[in-house]
Amino acid sequence: MRSLLEEALPQWLWVEKSPTLQIFVRGEGPECMITLSQESDPEGDEDPGPWELSVHLRSDVRDDKSADMIGGIRDRVSAVVGGFWIPTRIEPCSFVKVNNSFPSAYDFESEYGVDEMNERLTALRLWRWKTASENQSALAIRGIAALRMAGDEFASFTVVILSLLPIHHFRLIAGSAVDYVHTRIQDTILPALGARNLRPTPLETLVEMLASESYRDQRCAVLDAIRIYGGEARMAVLGVIKALHDYERNVRAFAARALGSIGPAAKEAIPALGELATSEDSYIANYAKKALELIQR
Repeated sequence: MRSLLEEALPQWLWVEKSPTLQIFVRGEGPECMITLSQESDPEGDEDPGPWELSVHLRSDVRDDKSADMIGGIRDRVSAVVGGFWIPTRIEPCSFVKVNNSFPSAYDFESEYGVDEMNERLTALRLWRWKTASENQSALAIRGIAALRMAGDEFASFTVVILSLLPIHHFRLIAGSAVDYVHTRIQDTILPALGARNLRPTPLETLVEMLASESYRDQRCAVLDAIRIYGGEARMAVLGVIKALHDYERNVRAFAARALGSIGPAAKEAIPALGELATSEDSYIANYAKKALELIQR
């Protein structure tokens, strides 16, 4: 790899190292330094994975032309290693929020279909991806990742991308658990998909999803997405009240939490929440009591 890069960028000083399980090449030029690395399999039994490219500009050469310079270097290195590049970090990133909170569901547009999305996401290797049918009208890509939360603690998160060309629908199955997860989605996964016109999924769509059997497995995510809309989600109240009687306790808890977030506009839910507040299941009862406090204040 070093000799190929020396031919492509002969004015640069190149150094190649091969630490255990990794190939590492560094190049230094007059205006910036780059590193190129790839996981290595000494036995040759597995796909070594994608190359990772980092470009570090000198502080005294950063200006309006920096992006063009980085793009030119990327293209020349790409000609050596082949394939396509996917951004793994984008700065600055204007994050999409509702009421200053990350939504659990987004809509976006992209020129890519499911197969192309799956190829790009697999190359990114941040999550484990597989293509599967979600319902009769759409194909889905499901991704799972275990991300470090604090110290040695890890949590597992799942995302689902429904392809409904030209509009795609993206859901995080874990609600608004951690802002870090949402930022990773918005500054790595969605750019890799060429996402355009990224916006929170409209409330009307969420209400339809909550009532549809096609999205039964994603009810908690849908309820959490409704919760983010707060008092603006009055039109969703009747559907969320129905979810209070769901056979799954997590769905009942998420429904109570959503109604509490809607606040006084959800006063129709007071009788149903009153019943749950006396439940022997303290997990459910506590969510119901908190919701009643927020609705009746």
